[in-house]
Amino acid sequence: MARKANAVKKAKLAKKKHFVAQEMIDTEKKYVESLKRIVVNYYRPLKSACNTPRQILDRSEIKDIFSNIEQLLLLNVELLADLEKEGPDGDIGGVFMRIAPFLKMYHVYLDQAEDAGKAVRRRVMRDASMVALKATSGNKFDLMSSKQKKISFRAFCKRMTLETGEQLQSLLIKPVQRIPRYRMLLESLLKYTPEKSSDYSRLKKALDSILVTASHVNQSIRDKQEKLEIMQLHQRFKDLNLPPEQRFGTRKLMFEGTMTKYDQHSSNFFGPGSSKRDFFLFSDGLAYVLSLDVGAGSA
Repeated sequence: MARKANAVKKAKLAKKKHFVAQEMIDTEKKYVESLKRIVVNYYRPLKSACNTPRQILDRSEIKDIFSNIEQLLLLNVELLADLEKEGPDGDIGGVFMRIAPFLKMYHVYLDQAEDAGKAVRRRVMRDASMVALKATSGNKFDLMSSKQKKISFRAFCKRMTLETGEQLQSLLIKPVQRIPRYRMLLESLLKYTPEKSSDYSRLKKALDSILVTASHVNQSIRDKQEKLEIMQLHQRFKDLNLPPEQRFGTRKLMFEGTMTKYDQHSSNFFGPGSSKRDFFLFSDGLAYVLSLDVGAGSA
């Protein structure tokens, strides 16, 4: 009886594992298609137009926006081929172990992802005119053709969105979203794999590799947030002539609030001699100003 119950339990786990592995393969297919859209519809045409009369972005702008996207495509095409070869009941952990050393490619892209999105928005806002798009609508659009007239980046993105059904910004974020998805799927596979199974240790090592990359993403986000907070802090209090930090970037704003300074020589605390002060408690000192307009106050 116990053997039968154990067999039923194993069968259920195997079925769930099969389902998760199939989801891994199916979502990888869709992800690779998205990477191909970025490379084929955006990256390569824009790169080929550089230093020609059709140029839309220069090489520096292309690098800022697309980073190493072409390398990621090659990596994931290989990953997809290996996953499909193994199938949902194959050695998924072994596949990820083989590509684990190359996951560092994602570090380069992920470090730049936020700035890439900003670069796209800046350039699109700069290209306000849509006249060029109207001029090319209804005609075959091929930026790689020498006969194609030059258009703005905004018009180019608009046309590519019509052709691919997806905006560039939403495509560029997919590599950022894929790493957490790998983590979730590998965790599920590990959950449905018996510890004594031959592929348990490989799945565990594969998950550890993904966790390193995911941790790098989170740390990169934290580092950028800290740098932004430091810049904002220095900008906000630049007119206070605060003493220099012992080490740049270590000063933090801990608390801020308003207090009233009373005139000790007055019989009325709220008389003419009282005044409000805005206090700022930093990690290395205390400052106050005469008004909420920090730039106009005095410390």
